[in-house]
Amino acid sequence: MSYNPFINSEFQSDICFLSGEKSVEEKRPVFPLWIIERYQLSDKYMTMLNGQKVKYTDLVLPVSLDTAQALDILDNDTEAAFTKGYEGVQTLSELRLFQWIARITYGVLYNDLSYEISNLRQAGQPFQLSSLMNQKLKNLHLLLQSLIVPTVFEGFTPWSISVFPVNYSKDVFNYKDETHKLNFCIGMNGFGMIACLQDNGCVRRHEKEIIDKIYRHTLHPIQFEEMYGRFLYANYLLREFPDYTVRVENKTHIISLPALEEIMQDEYRLFDKWDDSIFAQVLAKMWEPWGIQMKDIHDFPNAPVSFLIDERTYTFIEPPRLQWPN
Repeated sequence: MSYNPFINSEFQSDICFLSGEKSVEEKRPVFPLWIIERYQLSDKYMTMLNGQKVKYTDLVLPVSLDTAQALDILDNDTEAAFTKGYEGVQTLSELRLFQWIARITYGVLYNDLSYEISNLRQAGQPFQLSSLMNQKLKNLHLLLQSLIVPTVFEGFTPWSISVFPVNYSKDVFNYKDETHKLNFCIGMNGFGMIACLQDNGCVRRHEKEIIDKIYRHTLHPIQFEEMYGRFLYANYLLREFPDYTVRVENKTHIISLPALEEIMQDEYRLFDKWDDSIFAQVLAKMWEPWGIQMKDIHDFPNAPVSFLIDERTYTFIEPPRLQWPN
């Protein structure tokens, strides 16, 4: 059976976070060391779910020898690709990208949970996750175990991952995540990557028309933020939350419940109705660095402003044509 740390809330420093082995060799940083060094994150802080600020270098994971070796290989593979920019990232499989993204996403949440459990125990209080969040994190951990256990996803892909060429300099590190629906976004070194980690690929299919229109175009960062906003909001509207069952033979076989074919029978049933006013609020958050406000984005009954697609020609807006309020 696969290791499930959520049965007994096993988040101790002497238990490997991924395999559950008791013999922990060392600890590995949640964010790969090359990222921390390249983007000078050693003295920078992340804000955790409870509002506590923690240094990037203090976010660590206890690992067994096998898990440490798997992480080292993952880091070597991704560093070699990411340092080559968009074309380099294109050489990696989606599974490899998922493992890298999930390692960071789950790693941050692992530290959140560890701090919370420790604080509650000191106060003599029990730790309890909501049943839905327990399910999401258990499944994320299960999918991440593909890093150390040969894994087959039977007839489906658990995630939506899209990579875009974006006009980011090599010195920019733009990282965001969202816990409730397990969304992830990162921009650096000429590319941007967006992921919904547990949607069975539904969000990318939902956004396929726009993804096809902007394919191979290099985005301005404001356009990339709009694309992340679309993924974020579509995932929020997604009604179905997939669960999985596991069959262990010579490999771990993961099966979607319900089956992907059943989910896709009625795509309109998958998503709640798109609300332009709510989407405009999402865009306002994405576009804060450019000083763009709600009044600039949405004037009912008109559709929200788009910096990606021309409202008259329905084609991609080349970055030199972009204009926004000062």
